[in-house]
Amino acid sequence: MTSTPIVTLGIHDGMVAAAALVVDGELRAACAEERLTRKKNQAGIPLHAVEAVLATESLTIDDVDSIAISTRDGVMPTVDDVRASPTTWRFYDAYGAAVSLLASIERRWPASRALTLPSDAARRLGRRLLQRTRAAAIARATGTDTGRMRFYDHHTAHAMALAPLIGPEPTLAFTLDGEGDGLSGSVAWYRNGQPPERVGTVSRNASLGHVYAGVTGHLRMTPHQDEFKVMGMAPYAHASARDACYDRLRSLLWVAKDRSGAPSIAAARGTRLVHRFIDDYLREFRFDAQCGAVQRLCEETILEWMSDWVGHLGLDRDGVDIGLGGGVFMNVKANMRVAQQPWARTVTPIPSCGDESCAVGAAFLGYMDACAAAGSHPQFHQANHFYLGPGWSDADIKQTVDRAAGEHGLRVERPTDIADHTAALLADGHVVARFHGRMEWGARALGNRSILADPSRHDSVREINTRIKSRDFWMPFAATILAESATTYLQTPPAPRSPHMMLAFESVPERWHEIAAGTHPYDRTCRAQILERQTNPDYYRVIERFRVRTGIGAVLNTSLNLHGDPMVNSPDDALRTLLASDLAFLTLGDYLISKPVAA
Repeated sequence: MTSTPIVTLGIHDGMVAAAALVVDGELRAACAEERLTRKKNQAGIPLHAVEAVLATESLTIDDVDSIAISTRDGVMPTVDDVRASPTTWRFYDAYGAAVSLLASIERRWPASRALTLPSDAARRLGRRLLQRTRAAAIARATGTDTGRMRFYDHHTAHAMALAPLIGPEPTLAFTLDGEGDGLSGSVAWYRNGQPPERVGTVSRNASLGHVYAGVTGHLRMTPHQDEFKVMGMAPYAHASARDACYDRLRSLLWVAKDRSGAPSIAAARGTRLVHRFIDDYLREFRFDAQCGAVQRLCEETILEWMSDWVGHLGLDRDGVDIGLGGGVFMNVKANMRVAQQPWARTVTPIPSCGDESCAVGAAFLGYMDACAAAGSHPQFHQANHFYLGPGWSDADIKQTVDRAAGEHGLRVERPTDIADHTAALLADGHVVARFHGRMEWGARALGNRSILADPSRHDSVREINTRIKSRDFWMPFAATILAESATTYLQTPPAPRSPHMMLAFESVPERWHEIAAGTHPYDRTCRAQILERQTNPDYYRVIERFRVRTGIGAVLNTSLNLHGDPMVNSPDDALRTLLASDLAFLTLGDYLISKPVAA
């Protein structure tokens, strides 16, 4: 007799809204709303993503045992996202009044005075109201009821997103982001099959994420979105100018001990208001110095905070397995520095560990509570891969292929061996877009929605930038490297694993030229996806066949999209990207679509 599976749906309804589906402790599907609406960093109720992850398993909302919402406090969804009833909007009006009162208090109180009491009081008054309105809005949007919904703490959800990645060994999970549920960071023990056991926190008023975003905004880039551009510019800064700017920023934020004697992060002023004074702090410094300074602040604050915690817990002698979650740890240079520390036995960043990962963590927290309610023991399954988005049938792909040939007059072929044919094009110096299988989860292109090129050809960077991506000139591309070739090109710790492109590595000087186009042009670091055959056999074979032709066990890999657009999701998205750019080759499943190649 087969027992009924326990199905939990995780929802994050903030920025980069997302949904995740867990069935009997296995992560089956996950998707960000932006991929389906084609609106970058789409916020609000991820209605389309909910439908997509349920469809992956041929389920409906009625099949879900528990709907787990990440973040107890949160922002109000927009009118379009909510599709709410008049009753629901009365709740929003009342909650809006509470938010306005809190904002008024914070504006009137001097920055040097503690805001804890009025902030917390207003938050307690508004939390229940907000949860009721969010639950009502989500229920109306998805066609369900509020009885199956539970809300979970933001940073607990961040840490719990380690569930499909971690084996039986205990892991010390660090989370850092802008803020969520009153915190900007946490430290917790994660043990497989158990909720994170929190041992430390960082206040939202001492947020490294807000400081980094403040510098990003000061540089006239988009805060909480363009921080990767700041990281990319940082190596170009002259050391003396960078360090002078760093000394100024360091007065805003530092590592200290809290009242219990545990390590934490402190701030001279509430960093949620950093935009009010960051212009005065940085106006005398050039833009590259500011980028270098905030990157140094990020790396050194993280290392000091984490190192102090490892020592505080008495773990520095034998080392400890480290887990990383929260948007600050999208910073691959900081993650590299963590991986280089002697106390870091292993380092596991959550794939795409920004707020979208809270949907994954919430789904597992909901699964544990659903198991408890059913009187069963939770069983967790490690994920073999993170290709968890929508997939497309041969019939879907064939429709797009026929349209490419009929409406647009493009050449269409079906090679006997698409992997070998792709490798041959790459070896001949062509740039090839690859659309294959299910879409990868998260912000990193992992080969199924990627643009590929020969990493040894410097011209690949210029071609992709000028003809396709229109990226900022200083931004590096990444590389996918076969696991067997990792130590050939990368200076790695023992047994390196970077399957999700969440770590940077120093390149091996003697072999750097073979992957130069997939490294940072100034410091020669590489944001690498280290690919094992079993993770993605079809993609692995493309690179393997490329290695046979060139001797290089790697390819340049960047996301399949135009600048400012989300990564493509559907075959039609891929075709539109081909038509709207100077891309010449696109593989859709087993088909090759091509334009005439300019002489």
